[in-house]
Amino acid sequence: MDESGGTNHSQGLDALESLESPGDTAQCALDAPRRSRRQRLRERLSVSLSGLSATWLRISEKAMAKATPGTPGTEQHEDPDDPEAQWRQLWESVAGGGQDGSGATSTAFERWRRTHDGERHSLWNKLATSSDSPRRDWDRVSRSVRSGVPDSLRCAVWTACSGATSKKRQASKLRASQAVTDSFECVESLYPRFVAEGSMLQNEASGVIEVDVPRTGCEEALFEPLRRILLAFAAKNPDIGYCQSMNFITAALLRFCDEESAFWILCSLVEDVLPEGYYTRTMVDIRVDMLVLDSLVMRYLPCLHKHLLENDVDLSPISMSWFLCLYINTFPASICHRVLDCLLHEGCKVLFRTGLALLRLLEPTLLAAGSVVTVYDILRAPFSPDQEDSLLDGMYGFWLQGLSTDILLQLRSEHLAAVRSQDALLQARRASLRASQAPPDP
Repeated sequence: MDESGGTNHSQGLDALESLESPGDTAQCALDAPRRSRRQRLRERLSVSLSGLSATWLRISEKAMAKATPGTPGTEQHEDPDDPEAQWRQLWESVAGGGQDGSGATSTAFERWRRTHDGERHSLWNKLATSSDSPRRDWDRVSRSVRSGVPDSLRCAVWTACSGATSKKRQASKLRASQAVTDSFECVESLYPRFVAEGSMLQNEASGVIEVDVPRTGCEEALFEPLRRILLAFAAKNPDIGYCQSMNFITAALLRFCDEESAFWILCSLVEDVLPEGYYTRTMVDIRVDMLVLDSLVMRYLPCLHKHLLENDVDLSPISMSWFLCLYINTFPASICHRVLDCLLHEGCKVLFRTGLALLRLLEPTLLAAGSVVTVYDILRAPFSPDQEDSLLDGMYGFWLQGLSTDILLQLRSEHLAAVRSQDALLQARRASLRASQAPPDP
């Protein structure tokens, strides 16, 4: 019987319909119109999406035709071998180009990153995995990000993936709730206000920023925007202020982003993407992650871990710089930008994958090193750009298949107790020392 008779089951019904038990003929007849309307709605939605995709393709073809004039009357089509054109098409299909004023794109990418970074049981993950097509699109984005984002798209992709747009809106609401302003502050006026507040800072953070900006190693033309961003961040986050390495991160962002976008991406990185205690005075979370990295080296590179242990080599003086600078001072620019692509899209787990992949590449050389100095020299040596693909392949190779967020959370929980115990012991020693140096009571 045809669909209107209600006896055939249409493919693609949702989970609710798959749980329905077939009833008698009368009940099926009653249910048939409801199913038909739902199916027709889905068909119309599919047609609409196809139409939007076709519209985008036509727009792309016209844009390329204008950019590359050809024979009159002939259409210029996208080159299937042009990765940037394919990236643009994929980016538009999933994110609308990242130019939505409402921030929906930024929110979606932020939720996707949080899903990858541990919130696997969230509502967003259920929605993202409930339909094959959206999941395939997101997986295509993940694969494309890992393959490298085109330079021309990096600002849009980084802004969307980091959640910088929603960060800007949240800051506006927060200032209004704290009575910093008399009314809801326009988001576009926020960054200039933070810049003005930062320019008036006269504290330790502002002094260190003035010293660090010329030593960042970027073009002199970036000194002023770099200084403004760092001072504005210190004004926005007085509890953090400024930590050395933020200058290198900000300079890397400025290579592809305008000044204000770089500021909000930096805020998202420090406040959301990375653990809370990376850039605080006690640096609790970065110290915990150094212990986590050591545990992961023991698990995935046992021969190397044993060799380092036998030679009393502590990786943390080197690896802490890796994590704090996000590998920006470790790799050539082309590689560190790709690491940033992955970090902003997938979260902090990328830092561990990168470190493990780097150690695996250097393992044969490190195993031949017999002293701390030699090991440190190897780890500090310039990284060859020719190894870019080998590094990225190692980051997402099968050998790290078991590196899950659950493992990271478990290891962090275990090592956090050890770090807090160390801090408590240190505070007790300092208190005892102060007491011993105090003058005796008269």
